[in-house]
Amino acid sequence: MNTFASKVVFAILVVFCACTLPANSVVPEISNVSIKVTPITTIPEVNYSRNLPLKVYKSHVTNHWQAIVVEYTPKAKRKSKGTGYQNENLARARQYLDNVEVNVRVICETDGPNATEQYALFTGNCRLWFIKLDGLRHTVIFFVPPWLLDRYFFPHAKLRGIRAANAKLRPEQVKSGLAVHRVAKNDLSIEVTFNVNNSVVASGYLNVVNSKKSPAKVSFGRKVEKVVGGYVFEGAVMSLRQSPWAYSDINLFDPEKPATAK
Repeated sequence: MNTFASKVVFAILVVFCACTLPANSVVPEISNVSIKVTPITTIPEVNYSRNLPLKVYKSHVTNHWQAIVVEYTPKAKRKSKGTGYQNENLARARQYLDNVEVNVRVICETDGPNATEQYALFTGNCRLWFIKLDGLRHTVIFFVPPWLLDRYFFPHAKLRGIRAANAKLRPEQVKSGLAVHRVAKNDLSIEVTFNVNNSVVASGYLNVVNSKKSPAKVSFGRKVEKVVGGYVFEGAVMSLRQSPWAYSDINLFDPEKPATAK
């Protein structure tokens, strides 16, 4: 093949590759993960609740539902330049990230045998069907049930005070003093991770020490190490679909994937 023919063949291959490759090669990215805890004092009304006896209808829990509100920014990070401004915007508008698993872990102080200081770990997760990579703020929400906090949350400072007081009493005078305490938003240490194909692509932390010497991931891991087996409660934290608010404001959130969907 002469030189001219070789150049023609090469040019055809270049044009073919340019037409078959996507104009915009993008990499999904989730960033700016932030977490806050908001107590919710009411739940959706149940139709039959007004027919229940007053003693049953009244709540017997001390704590409120705690909503863990997670905000994040999903976007398509451009890997190579597009062919034009309009094509670039169109490509970004059509970019989605599928099957994102969001895991949450919550740690609170609790009491162990003989008023010893322990930590309790509650976990939860949801699988998002897809997330639009539009560069805007998105929200995923989890709920910690009040009865869980009523039973297990106990501040260690209170325990130390009780032990000190009991140490001055005779055995027959000792009182446990293990009353139910209402949790504050600063009492819960929280980790949220976004996972794709079993790999963590983004994470966020709340009420966890974060410094150069002790990054948030390391600090949270040290707390997890203090949790003994009997105080791990998997699936205790509810996703939106599992909670009483399953059908409230559903258009504000990325869709959870039904268990029956493939």
